[in-house]
Amino acid sequence: MPYVITHGTVTDENKTPYCVMQYIPGEGLDRVIQRESRFQPNRAVDVMLDVLDALETVHERGVVHRDVKPNNIMIEGRGRG
Repeated sequence: MPYVITHGTVTDENKTPYCVMQYIPGEGLDRVIQRESRFQPNRAVDVMLDVLDALETVHERGVVHRDVKPNNIMIEGRGRG
């Protein structure tokens, strides 16, 4: 799971939030699904457990990810989400 480098708002006047996270080399889940077309059930469960662990961790810190979708889920070279 990537770590947060920094976060805040763009300016005091413009309260648009931002978050800068560690770069994770890998491939979006959407591309992996397109290439492989179907996951074995065990692999699908493993990926989703990783995603749920990550979401639990950020939710415990008061962060809500408002754009959870396959192209925002990175699969690292070793196959973990």
